[in-house]
Amino acid sequence: MLASQLLIDQAVADGFFSHRDRHVPGAFQLGPTTCMLNAGHVFNLDALRCRSLSDGMMAGRRLVQEYVAFYRRYVPGFEYVEHVTTASLMGIRSAVAASYALPCDNGRDGAAALAQSKEARVREMFAQIAPTYDLLNTILSLGLHHGWRRAVLRCARLAPGSRVLDLATGTADLALAAARQVAPGGAVVGTDFCAPILRLGQRKVRARAAAVRLVVGSASALPFADGTFDAVLMAFALRNVPSVAGALAEMTRVTRPGGWVVNLELTRPTRRWLQPLYRLYQDHLMPLVGGLISGRREAYTYLPQSIQGFPAPAAIAEVCAQVGLAEVTWQSLSGGLATLHSGRKP
Repeated sequence: MLASQLLIDQAVADGFFSHRDRHVPGAFQLGPTTCMLNAGHVFNLDALRCRSLSDGMMAGRRLVQEYVAFYRRYVPGFEYVEHVTTASLMGIRSAVAASYALPCDNGRDGAAALAQSKEARVREMFAQIAPTYDLLNTILSLGLHHGWRRAVLRCARLAPGSRVLDLATGTADLALAAARQVAPGGAVVGTDFCAPILRLGQRKVRARAAAVRLVVGSASALPFADGTFDAVLMAFALRNVPSVAGALAEMTRVTRPGGWVVNLELTRPTRRWLQPLYRLYQDHLMPLVGGLISGRREAYTYLPQSIQGFPAPAAIAEVCAQVGLAEVTWQSLSGGLATLHSGRKP
């Protein structure tokens, strides 16, 4: 099986295609279009016949957004996507072209290389922005992230004595808040794949003398036995994992029967009036402010791109159910700027 087909299968498993047409072997479909994933080649496609040049431009822009989201999420060799609208005797058409190069094309080795490549890139990015991570979280979310984390803890149904895992704990803010709720007698473990950012969390834990243990670990293969925790939490990290379904399955595995899995993620606003303002903020102000403070503008260019490319909340809820969670619910926070999913392990 080619790596290109594995990419498609992974995207389907992740829920990326849940609101699109069904995939076909060796290709993926966006609306009426079929686009071949032939490694290392340029592909072209006719998107659709349009009634006017303006309709063609709008249709093309939508397709470009779809392709960019797919490529940036699944193809490390992504190079570019461009869009052209043309008028001829055959009518007005909107077309898209993209170029990319897969790191390998040999079945499971190709899929593994893609996963490792994404994880390594994201790990390095977080290591670079670690010193200003907390400050920029507060600035860029306008302080809303504190309330969002409190909502996570309410969904987790914690009690004194609970055992909690905070996955992708970062600087351990959520883990520290959970530790206060499970005391006395509780236990909180925070894990993250980025050691430099985890060291900042360790400083907070020591300063507060909190009952939190921090360990380096990957969401793709958690170093814990089945059914270890009463609740497993993750905040602002599911966009960054190589496999959404794989991470949710691991979270479910280490949760005890009757325990809760809770995920908080940045998402696209649902209120119509907020959407154009948010895109302006996301595409221009966020990279500018993030770059000025952290010195790493590319990290705060990746952030809005990862939000735009992330599956819709309904698709994530479906994946939660597929990995074995029951009573799956989701709720939009702050007009859709963040979304909270929760589910109980039967």
